Amino acid sequence: MDYTEEEINLIDYIRVIMKRKQLIFALFLAGLVIGWGFYFLMPGKYEAKLILDVGFFIGEKDSTYQLIEDPQQAAEKIESGFYGDYPEIKAEAIKGTNLIKIEMFGQNPKEAKEVLENIKEAVLAEHNEKLEAQKEILKREKSKYERLIAGHNNLIENIEKSIFSLKKDITRLISKNQQIVSLQIKIYDLQLEIYSLQNKIYELQSEMEKIQKKIESFQATKTVGEITISKKEINLFFDLIVAGLLGIFFGVVLAFAKEWWDKNKAGMQL
Repeated sequence: MDYTEEEINLIDYIRVIMKRKQLIFALFLAGLVIGWGFYFLMPGKYEAKLILDVGFFIGEKDSTYQLIEDPQQAAEKIESGFYGDYPEIKAEAIKGTNLIKIEMFGQNPKEAKEVLENIKEAVLAEHNEKLEAQKEILKREKSKYERLIAGHNNLIENIEKSIFSLKKDITRLISKNQQIVSLQIKIYDLQLEIYSLQNKIYELQSEMEKIQKKIESFQATKTVGEITISKKEINLFFDLIVAGLLGIFFGVVLAFAKEWWDKNKAGMQL
């Protein structure tokens, strides 16, 4: 019994659709026309794209490379509006790299490019500030070594003066046939002290060279290529399919609504 009722209902649905097929077809055509018009009249949407390469530095206490900022953290700051509230902005860190991809969507390509320019300048300025702070730490360390080297050189200069003075004393004592062994021992000890200071200077210079190499190896955050602008084209075929299906849907709904209205109207007249 239930199956029979379902078959009857299905037949009724088909009968209504066939009866109102012209209405449904008219709305299908209207949907195609609207979809076609939407494709040609809708203003284009543009995508501006920028890729940033996050810079790095070498730590003060070790020789490991450290990123100025974690790319994922930087991308989240961009999307959260840290550098300006732009609803159409999208940023993501490219996995396994130091790169951040930033995209801006809008109907004005010039405005989209300006937004990315502003974000780029803000990120670069912040990262450069952090990089300069790290450089300043290393420069202070380098200055400390320079002062130590200058102090050691002064000591060497004073010791050399003492040696020169002792050698003059030895020359004077030799002419008088006096004992000079103790003076020669003093000269030898002073020469050893000079040698020790020179070794320390060499070690300090090596440390300074390491610091200088660290500073020279710093890499600032930079852009990869220029900002690119591309137009996001609407797929005409897809647009027409969606518009046509919507036309059929509204046509069927309207067909059943009209059928219901006609039945109620006929019932009221009886």
